[in-house]
Amino acid sequence: MTLLLLACTAPEDQLTFTDSWELLVSNSDNNVLDLRFVRCNTGLLKGMGHARGEVGRRRETSIRLGYDAHPDEVEVLDRGLRLGPDYVEETGDGWQVLFREGTELDGYRDLRMAVASSGLEVEPLLLDGWTTEVAEPLGAVSGALAAGGRHRFLVGRGVLLHRYGPNPPTLAGARRDAVFALAEDISVGVDQTGGDVVAWAWIDGELYQASPVLTRDEGTVMVDFRPDLPLMMRVQEHGPRVTEDPYEELSDPERIALDAWAGLPTRELTSGVAEIRWMDQALTAPALSLQVR
Repeated sequence: MTLLLLACTAPEDQLTFTDSWELLVSNSDNNVLDLRFVRCNTGLLKGMGHARGEVGRRRETSIRLGYDAHPDEVEVLDRGLRLGPDYVEETGDGWQVLFREGTELDGYRDLRMAVASSGLEVEPLLLDGWTTEVAEPLGAVSGALAAGGRHRFLVGRGVLLHRYGPNPPTLAGARRDAVFALAEDISVGVDQTGGDVVAWAWIDGELYQASPVLTRDEGTVMVDFRPDLPLMMRVQEHGPRVTEDPYEELSDPERIALDAWAGLPTRELTSGVAEIRWMDQALTAPALSLQVR
C-alpha cells in the first residue's frame, strides 16, 4: 500500500522532493561565495524555503546569511525561486540575486548581485527522479555586500546550477564532487554525484561535453577528459574555504534517520587555481572545488 501511494504521488508532493538553485562564485580578490536557494518538503513544514549564503574571506571571518521562508512566502518563478525577501531570478540578459536579512535596529546584511549571461548552453544530466541543469556555466558576476557597517564590491565569475527532483542522490548517501575553472575565455566544469556526471569545456570559442574522470588527493583535484577530448586539468586548492550543513533544515527525527541511513553530509567549497592542458596549450584560471560528503 505504501509503495502504491508513493507511485501515485506527484513528484513535487513527495517527502524527499528538493528544488535547489546554487550560485558558486570566485571573486576577483580570491574570496568565494556559496549561495543556495532551496525549497523542499522535509523539515517542520512541507514546502518551506531556505536561503543560505556564505562569503569566505582570506584571513577574515566568513559572512553568513540565511532566511527560512514559510510555504506562503515561497514563489516558484518561471526561471528562479523567491523565498521571502531573497531570490534568484532570470532577467533579460542574465540573473539577479538578492539576500537581505536583519532589522534596522540590529543592522541589515544585504547582498545584491547581477550575473551576466554567457549565452552558453550545456546539456543537463537527467536521472531517474533527479535533474542537474547548468543554468549558467560562465557568468560575469558583479554586486555589493553590506555587512557590519561596511560595503564591499564583488566582481568575479560564477556558475549557476539548478538541481531538482524527488530523489536527491546525496540524501541517499551518494558523494558529490565538483570542480570549476572560470576565466574570461575559459569554462571547464565537472559536477559528479556518485557515478553520474555533467561536464563541459568551453575553450577557444567552442563548447564541448564529455565524461571525464575526476580524482582527489590531499587538496589536489585531477580531471582527465581523454580520450573524448585532449584536455587535462589540475586544480590546487588554497582557500579560503566555506563549510556548511546542507541539511540543517531537517527536523531532529529526520536528522537522526538520515544519520542512521547514510550519515549527515558536510558541504565544502574551496577556491583554487586550475592548470589546464588543452592540446599543446598550457592555460591557468581561477577555480572552485566543491565536495558534499
